[in-house]
Amino acid sequence: MTTRWERLHEQRARPGLGGALIALLVVGLLVSGWQGWRVATGDESVASSSASERDAALASAGDALVRFNTVDYRHMGATLDEWSKVSSGKLHASVLAGRKAVRREVTRARTMASARLLRSALTSFDGGAGTATIAAVLEIRTRTKGGDTKTRATRFAGLVQRTGGTWKLSAMQTMEASS
Repeated sequence: MTTRWERLHEQRARPGLGGALIALLVVGLLVSGWQGWRVATGDESVASSSASERDAALASAGDALVRFNTVDYRHMGATLDEWSKVSSGKLHASVLAGRKAVRREVTRARTMASARLLRSALTSFDGGAGTATIAAVLEIRTRTKGGDTKTRATRFAGLVQRTGGTWKLSAMQTMEASS
């Protein structure tokens, strides 16, 4: 049988135990809320940096395609230097190896061309690997040997790679129009 003293002690211990449980619950909620906030803000900054990387890859690819399709036979040295700046990998090696032949052919034909990006989109993106693929449509205006100017829309597929913190075009090809 319990004595009066033991019952009094149990009654006093219960509110203390209840208060400790409430305090523990509040601390748990605060820690959970803080951890949730950290995860939410961390994911947001990761998503934001990933979005800005995708935007940078797409913008660099579009710019490079425009540069590769803008030619003036009177300024081939500068044109080839631009191609070299915006390319990497096999495309860059091809630009370096073919400088003389390209200069000779474009100068012989007196080719002048200007390009304008109409549309572009990433078709894949791997920020960790630093690669992305794109699809783009360019409007290209071309004139050779004083002939008429021809304007055409051309579709391209390309690969861009992050090199030294910047995105560069490493491969490109024209795509046939589907029927």
